[in-house]
Amino acid sequence: MRITNSLIGACMALGVAAVPAAAQSVGRMLVDDFKHAGGDIWAVFTSPVDASGKDWLLAGATLGAAAAISPFDDDIDRWAVRNRDSRFFALLGPVRRGGVAYGGNRLVPVAGAVLIGGYIARDQRIRDGVFGCAASYAANSQIRHQVFYRFVNRARPVPGKDDALIAPPAQHGDQYDIGLSLGDSSWGDNSFPGGHVANMMTCATFLNERFEMGLVEPLLYGFAAAVGVGRIVDRGHWTSDQVVGVVFAYAIGREVALRQRKRLERNREEGVVEVTAIPRPQREGFYLIRDDTRGIGLGWQRHF
Repeated sequence: MRITNSLIGACMALGVAAVPAAAQSVGRMLVDDFKHAGGDIWAVFTSPVDASGKDWLLAGATLGAAAAISPFDDDIDRWAVRNRDSRFFALLGPVRRGGVAYGGNRLVPVAGAVLIGGYIARDQRIRDGVFGCAASYAANSQIRHQVFYRFVNRARPVPGKDDALIAPPAQHGDQYDIGLSLGDSSWGDNSFPGGHVANMMTCATFLNERFEMGLVEPLLYGFAAAVGVGRIVDRGHWTSDQVVGVVFAYAIGREVALRQRKRLERNREEGVVEVTAIPRPQREGFYLIRDDTRGIGLGWQRHF
């Protein structure tokens, strides 16, 4: 006698229906994902053209807040130098220069593995998560390097990347070493706005605005904040730079998340339902079933 042992009940409890659908090929999914990510990046680049009065007011308020904080930038740098070996700052070691989580490059292999899993499972949400973070990061990075850093030259608290421990503490007025130029500038003049904190904040904002992250939401923002404080302790940016970087990144991450959510809503209105996987009659092992309108389920079956 043939008996099929399957955890269909778990799927039913999650409200999942295995509705047959013509699943997209991996090639088609790749084309769509890159097209959407490119459109998201372009939308961020051109957003000043479509900005509302409220948007410009927020931008002005951000610059005003940074200007209000700037008189304390040198005091904060001297405080950071005095306390850089404290236990509190030691806890930030992983996100400071030389730490395991200092650069986003170490996350690339992890993101790649997650993305491959998204294509194997044909899970749009996984792919949206990876491509959304990538689009937010790319837009933020390119605007900073091609606009801010090319035209605004603000000297960092230290002249070189490895000078944090040997450069003297900031003197009064050092934070106002700001100039305008055309073309490339050196690392030491790229203080405004904060870069590392912006990179982390774009992805944290995107994930929290795009998905229901629950208890993970404050952890993502907390990690971005830790990166921002770590860069102040490493003397890579003034505190006012970090304020602008955070708000700038938040706006980008939110814009990309809103665009993805609008695409998802359009697909639902058009009745586009993508099933990740359906258990095959002659196949054993784990399988996923997902219906964007009803939920996700994990099952396991074995034939005897």
